[in-house]
Amino acid sequence: MPFLPKTSFWYYQYLDAQSQVKNETFVNVALIHHISVQLTPPPVIGGQTPLVNIWMQDKDINKDPDVALTGVAASTFLVDFSTYVSPCSSTITLETNGALNPIQTLLNLKQGTNIVLTPDAFGGVTIAASGSIGTGFENITTGDNTTAAMTVDTGASLSYANSGVVNANEIGGINVSGNAPAHPGEVLVSQTGDTSAEWEDPIGIVTLTAGQNIGAYQAVAVRGDGLAYIADAGTLADADRFVGIAVTSALMGSTLQVQQSGTIDNVGFLFTPGTTIYLGLAGALTASPGLGLFELSLGVATSASQLEMQIGLVIVFA
Repeated sequence: MPFLPKTSFWYYQYLDAQSQVKNETFVNVALIHHISVQLTPPPVIGGQTPLVNIWMQDKDINKDPDVALTGVAASTFLVDFSTYVSPCSSTITLETNGALNPIQTLLNLKQGTNIVLTPDAFGGVTIAASGSIGTGFENITTGDNTTAAMTVDTGASLSYANSGVVNANEIGGINVSGNAPAHPGEVLVSQTGDTSAEWEDPIGIVTLTAGQNIGAYQAVAVRGDGLAYIADAGTLADADRFVGIAVTSALMGSTLQVQQSGTIDNVGFLFTPGTTIYLGLAGALTASPGLGLFELSLGVATSASQLEMQIGLVIVFA
């Protein structure tokens, strides 16, 4: 006999020899409180007959079952009951990443690489990481890390692309936080024994304030007001005021860097290697001496684009 899940009723019809219904048994499955199944001695040789007792209330209150089934009715009920009632019925669907699982009657969690799944006695499953787990930076969100350290070993590098920024407050064990370069061209300097570093101009470079607009790679002199101006071999006073060659440009009132020693690179020099370079007119660097009121050698061209600065002695023309 069929089990009717829509109404939660099971029923069985007892038929006579002429297939006429002589009795019917109804069981409201939704109200079953207790079921007892036992085997009774068979009425005929060949096996035992099941006896199914059903209570719709607490068995301890009333020892007599509300429904008793025997024979074919009992066997039929047990088959129908195991088919429709025993399996857990639910409206829950099993999905993975929003898509239905092909099998809806089983969910088998499988642990992946460096992932450990541990079931407990209460139906819970603990998911934990084990060992090292790697992922791309695109999967890492911003947050504060107070425990883990990342080591870049041989063959690996930490770099940036386009406008990406890599900031650090310590380099090689030296604290560089709390300060920033005052202008482009400064380098971090840490004296022996110090645990911190400061931004300073490289050795041989000074930072000055421009008293007029000055272009990069022009000769510079400092006047009595302490400002930097374009040096000129045609101005006799500049013989004692020359300080170096600008390696950055600046508008009047802005700062610029002036190199006083070392190698200066500029593809626009177009020097002949091995020639001596002198201070020229209006801040120019020239291979021709004696163009103004005094002569001041600035160094030697080591290539078409390089000047090795070696400021010489001033020669004033009578």
